[in-house]
Amino acid sequence: MRGRGLRVTFVVASLVAAPRAGLAQEASTTTSIAVEAPAECPQDIDQNILLRTPRVRRAPRAPASPHVDVRIVAVEGGYRGSVSIEGLDDRPRSRIVEAPTCDEVGAALALIAALAIDPEGDVLAPRAAPEPPVTAAAPLASSERRPARDRRPAPRGGTPVRPSVSAGFGLASGLAPVATPGGLLVLELGFPADAPRGLARAGASYWASGEVVDSGATASFAAILARLDGCWVAVREAPFWAAPCATLDLGSLSAEGVVGGALRTSAEASQLWAAPGPSLRLGLDVVGPVGIALEGALTFPLQRGSFVIEEPTRTVHEVPVAAGRGGIDVSLQIR
Repeated sequence: MRGRGLRVTFVVASLVAAPRAGLAQEASTTTSIAVEAPAECPQDIDQNILLRTPRVRRAPRAPASPHVDVRIVAVEGGYRGSVSIEGLDDRPRSRIVEAPTCDEVGAALALIAALAIDPEGDVLAPRAAPEPPVTAAAPLASSERRPARDRRPAPRGGTPVRPSVSAGFGLASGLAPVATPGGLLVLELGFPADAPRGLARAGASYWASGEVVDSGATASFAAILARLDGCWVAVREAPFWAAPCATLDLGSLSAEGVVGGALRTSAEASQLWAAPGPSLRLGLDVVGPVGIALEGALTFPLQRGSFVIEEPTRTVHEVPVAAGRGGIDVSLQIR
């Protein structure tokens, strides 16, 4: 998931003493700059502009002042940024930059904005930030010495994965002589968090069905299965995405046979159900943290058995070579 966007607005004023060509400004004019970027992006684009040219400074915004609008969004494979410049001359300007990382996009947009404000200045390399003034203080006794400040950079907010919970229902074949309805609950971890490519899914499902064999006998089937999926998002065209997966159903398939007549008797049998196979998920990001997905899978049971009702003997169900399932689920991202 992409992080929440952060919008920062600040104002800079040109200190140019005389008009310049191109996008140069007159002295005393102010330029307002608005920056909007995801939370994982650098939040110092304003400082980057200030350090690239001495002809700008923070100042109160003046009415009808020129305006520079910087926006960055996450896209497939990286980030896209745009800078729109209005009021610096007689026509608006705009530029678009794409790069694999948000740091690269932010640095490029800061350079473009600095060139627009100070087209003849040396803006290619940012100047060093001024050191804060140092005030003399009496040395502390050894017992009063303060611990050294941790100079490691603070970690950025957010998590490396995007967790979500999904619930759904579907139909399965192979568990019973007829299509068997069921429901499932799954925990999913997507990574990276801003635009997940890999999906690790784990959950549980329950399936139940009844089938009348003849006028005097009924067999019912039930399965409690764990679900493990590993997926790779091969296509993402917001808000749609598609992911082929490797899936495994593991649990127990049980059956109960009931024979009627003058005296009703019943018997139960169960077997291990382990069925790996490929699957495909097609998703739609509906709104905010809510999504919906369709899934289809073809699995291959590793243990094949037969369920038989006796007196008289009749085979109710034989586990097939291949089984299938399909369904729909709704997911909610955990912020």
